Amino acid sequence: MMEDLIIAPDQHIEVQPEATTSRQNDEAIDPSSLLLHQAAKKRFYTQHTQHLPSRSLLLFLNNGKTSKAQLVKTYKSLPRTKKNNSQVHSEDHVDSIVSHIKLQEDLMQDDPMSEMRRIEALKGIPECLTVKRSVKDKLNNSINQDSKKKVLSQWKRFRYTTSIFFIKMFITLKDFLSSIELWYSAIKSIEGNFGSGVATYFKFLRWLFLLNCMNCLLSILFIILPQSLVKAYSYDTEFNFGDIFIGKGFLENTILYYGFYSNVSAEYIVGYKYDIPSAYFLTMTCCYLLSFILLSIKVARSYKKCYIETSGGIRNTYATKIFCSWDHNISSSKAASLRSASIYRELKELLAETKSSSNSLFTLKKCSKLFIDFLSVCLVILAITATGMLLWNLLELHKPSREADPSSYLTIPLIVTIIMTVFPLFLSRLAKYENYRSQRNALYVTMIRIYSMAVIVIATLLIYWLSYSTFDCWQTELAQEIYRLIIFDFLIFTIGSFLVEAVHYYIHSSVQKNISAPSFDIALNTLNLIYNQILFWVVFYFSPPLSLIIVVKLFLTFHIKKYGLMRYCEPPSIPWRAAQTQTLFLALSFLGMTGTLTVLGYIFTSVQSNECGPFKNYTYTWEAIVEYVFNIKRDSELWKIITKIARPGVGAAIIVALSMIVYYLRAKAEASKKMVRILREMLVLQTRDKDFLMHEFSKVADENWLQRRTAFNESRISGYDIELS
Repeated sequence: MMEDLIIAPDQHIEVQPEATTSRQNDEAIDPSSLLLHQAAKKRFYTQHTQHLPSRSLLLFLNNGKTSKAQLVKTYKSLPRTKKNNSQVHSEDHVDSIVSHIKLQEDLMQDDPMSEMRRIEALKGIPECLTVKRSVKDKLNNSINQDSKKKVLSQWKRFRYTTSIFFIKMFITLKDFLSSIELWYSAIKSIEGNFGSGVATYFKFLRWLFLLNCMNCLLSILFIILPQSLVKAYSYDTEFNFGDIFIGKGFLENTILYYGFYSNVSAEYIVGYKYDIPSAYFLTMTCCYLLSFILLSIKVARSYKKCYIETSGGIRNTYATKIFCSWDHNISSSKAASLRSASIYRELKELLAETKSSSNSLFTLKKCSKLFIDFLSVCLVILAITATGMLLWNLLELHKPSREADPSSYLTIPLIVTIIMTVFPLFLSRLAKYENYRSQRNALYVTMIRIYSMAVIVIATLLIYWLSYSTFDCWQTELAQEIYRLIIFDFLIFTIGSFLVEAVHYYIHSSVQKNISAPSFDIALNTLNLIYNQILFWVVFYFSPPLSLIIVVKLFLTFHIKKYGLMRYCEPPSIPWRAAQTQTLFLALSFLGMTGTLTVLGYIFTSVQSNECGPFKNYTYTWEAIVEYVFNIKRDSELWKIITKIARPGVGAAIIVALSMIVYYLRAKAEASKKMVRILREMLVLQTRDKDFLMHEFSKVADENWLQRRTAFNESRISGYDIELS
């Protein structure tokens, strides 16, 4: 009798495919593969639609073999609600509901969560409000009586009071910290005039500034200050102003560099000795581990927010672009007009991509595009390799010596900084000839290429000073080289770009107004921040006071960039996805931090450091760490175990094990992703199935439905009899 409420077995509900941002295939689809795909899709829906409510109802009717008369009788024999409320809502009926609810212990607790569960349970009861109120009153009375019997102990009351106090204090502290957030008004002003994409750079700079402030505070308290009480500088050389730029002379014999730190235990208070080597290692370990943990947490949260929580894909791309792409942080009319123009241009690009993806490229165009891509990749690899070879030759040519001219030390940082400033401009120009379909892809490729150049520069410096150092205290020489790079980067990139923007704006406003005003390059400036931060992470172990220099540099960079942006620049014409862009910046910083920790681990275990610093008189740093910090003697069994663990074979086995774990977690994540897709499609199927059932059940409310259904069945049976005869 209810068969018309059931979806037919061969009736499948269409589900819209997930939108994807990947490049569509230009070639035609093979008909055989299309048939196989449709058959697999049909089997998939046949497998999962059997759990829908309509199919369950069909299974019940078929197994029960219920006749029309029985079904009609059951339907008509349902209890009817009488108009007399005193008879319907009797005390016995209320008591039966209350006794049934009392059997569930999680609903009878005297706490807010149980109260919420009781409210939800009462909402689901198919009774009128009078019955629900009576049930609620009886349940509350029963719970109050039970709570009077169960008196809280003093310990539980103290725990509850303390937890509530700390929760309120945490909320108050959080509100207070948000009200005194560093550079809050300045960044909000930048968001209002230039959008959230430009503000991403300044937020990233602020986060690095706070992170380096933490490192600076720890290094000053536990390394620099104790060493200064013993000896802060040497009296053999006089101070010269030029020493600030080259990092030598007077600065070479100060606490600025690794070689000046002693390996003694100072007694600042009678009876208490302060071991400087142990403090040096433990403080550096805490700084690097805290930085790594904080960076990992920030990367994980950003990745989860931008990619995992939005992994379902973007549906209705054009509607999303029209209704959801406006940046509501904009408060200036100029930025609003530019944002409107950028949305218009994005819609044109989407239409062009849809049109171009539907038409396959000619063979000649494909070959020409592949040739241009291959040529551009070769040019980038050649430029990066040439930069590494040039830097290596410069290091060989300008080997440090005691009699060297101070101006010769400026050659390497000057050339490297110019290359790191000009190379991104070359890559941005090259990306226009590669003709990427998406501006976002072109931007990401350019950023990865610039990051590769920065990695090659830092790796060349490290390999040279670790392998071919001419002085015994190579740690000090490496720290001096990176110190000069940081100083010259600030002078050339930060101050130089500010002056170039000022001149450009003057030409635009006074001389030639056809020239557009300067714009703020988010990618270039952010990658420069990452480059400087990686340099600092590498050199921090060999120069603890450099943390103070990098903090001052970031502080000045923020205000110089902010003034140049607000005074000379115009809002960018290319829109930015601020959250996804920040995720990429954090990921690149995380890779730099991981590489730095790997290099420091190699220095601890495989590079000799027995000539200077707090761990001199030991062949390798890890030997001093084990003996100084952990007090493990060389002739002990634990020393032999640590020596065996430090072998390369053990490290290789650990890497293989970690790779297997990563592979397992990746496979598990892919399986979970597939299951999520199936569940999401099942939700769509259930929604449409419920709509179908509601539509069919609405016909049941018609009083003439039974007669029509009976007439239809009789006509169908008579038709079958005619066919059989």
